[in-house]
Amino acid sequence: MSSVLREWVRIVLLTEGRLQDAIRQAPELEPHIRQMAKEDPSGNLKYLAWQVKQMRQGMASHDPQYTNIKELVKRYYVPHLIRTVDLFHRRVKQLPPRERDINAHKSFEQLIDRLEMIPASKSELRREAKKGSKKIFDDGRYLVVKPQTEEASCYYGKGTTWCISGEEDNHFNRYKAQGATFYFVIDRHSRRADEPGGKIAITIHKRDTVEIFDATDTKISVSNLHDIWGPEKGWEIVSAISEDFGKKPVDLFGRWVASWNPNATRDLFLHGDHEDIKAALDDHPELIETREHLEALLDRGFVNIILNLNVPLEADDWEEICHVLKRLLSTRNGQKQRYSIYGYEMLSGREDAPSRALRSTVSALKQMTYEETGEVWLDVRYAFKKICKNLVRNYNLSTWSTRKILRQFKNPEIRRDVVDEIGYFGRFDVIGKILNDENANPEDLDALFMGLGRRLILNPDSIDEADARKFVKILRQISQNPKGSWTGERAEKSIAFMIDRVRTETGMEIGP
Repeated sequence: MSSVLREWVRIVLLTEGRLQDAIRQAPELEPHIRQMAKEDPSGNLKYLAWQVKQMRQGMASHDPQYTNIKELVKRYYVPHLIRTVDLFHRRVKQLPPRERDINAHKSFEQLIDRLEMIPASKSELRREAKKGSKKIFDDGRYLVVKPQTEEASCYYGKGTTWCISGEEDNHFNRYKAQGATFYFVIDRHSRRADEPGGKIAITIHKRDTVEIFDATDTKISVSNLHDIWGPEKGWEIVSAISEDFGKKPVDLFGRWVASWNPNATRDLFLHGDHEDIKAALDDHPELIETREHLEALLDRGFVNIILNLNVPLEADDWEEICHVLKRLLSTRNGQKQRYSIYGYEMLSGREDAPSRALRSTVSALKQMTYEETGEVWLDVRYAFKKICKNLVRNYNLSTWSTRKILRQFKNPEIRRDVVDEIGYFGRFDVIGKILNDENANPEDLDALFMGLGRRLILNPDSIDEADARKFVKILRQISQNPKGSWTGERAEKSIAFMIDRVRTETGMEIGP
């Protein structure tokens, strides 16, 4: 096994082990532990055990009779602990040696106070900024401030390239004199201001025209805010800004934001265009629970919206959807074909898709290739690969259909990815056909070895002992095939490592 692969495996095992240890320590906090792990700045979760300990101590100090512990953990401890370890990770070298082990700090409140005092002048800057600004919104993560002085604009705009926050040639007072109003939205979870959504500046000019800039001073749109904040939080933020400015959110930010709120969405459903409806229903799928709404969308041809929302469908609906997608794919209109391909991509990933719809998807794959060469259309290659992967994962798809997909492949890169998925998901029905093929492709054997190995290393708990034995048996069979590259000592060492991994994690005895 190469040194790079060994190091990768070591990091994966170490990180996964620390995560599982933390969850075993406090299983009732698993969602919050996973959230903190996702935000961990170290790359190997070395602060996670300390965070869990701090959270449990904090919970124990509150009487559940008078305190909503769940809300306290969600809104206070989790965001503050994430911020604490982030600050500690960035500033640990500025602490004295005896304070550089996070376990030496008994209280995260004390630790974050200590970190915020580096450098000492920061507190003064913060106090001055607060004097010259108005807090509009603060939920513990997102802070919305309205700077009213140049000093406040410089402080809250630190790390950006905004001309109203620069130390030299600052334009804040000039724009303010022209009637501009500024709002800064700061994401405390961002490590740097220039990360996507780290800091956003919203400028409202004299005639109520709105301009939005990210930290790099690049102008962005309201739809970008939806992607950054999400509909629920986005509606809270734009509502708070609009209320402070004395306007309604829709009047200030435009019709698009109506789709972020169910009450403002209903009118869009009947009168909006494709993007309006998609935005509205992505946020509020309950609006099409009725048959009347579903039929209205089918009549307007918004098949992708229905598939994307994953709403329950009747047999007639599936029939109509497959008919629409097939017709659009057969046209010579590139835009309609892309629409159809995206629809097949979503259809193939739905667990409730009937066999007939899945067979229709397999047939569509053939249409996405050039007749002369069998190569995939260049502009849909990514979607093609994703459809194939989704179909492999769906156990409603027959062995015959899966083998038919493989026969259609000419592109080795796509074929490798799909065979890897076949191994990972343990499609023994298809694996047997590949192994028994006298003309087996060497790249197929390698991809199959990697797929089986990924499952044993990364997710051993997902397979029972009988399947684990099958995985190892197939690995040994591949290692004895001279066509593949996973043979000899290299393969034996890898298989031994995988067996040891399964034993350690599950206690299974699956072989020597």
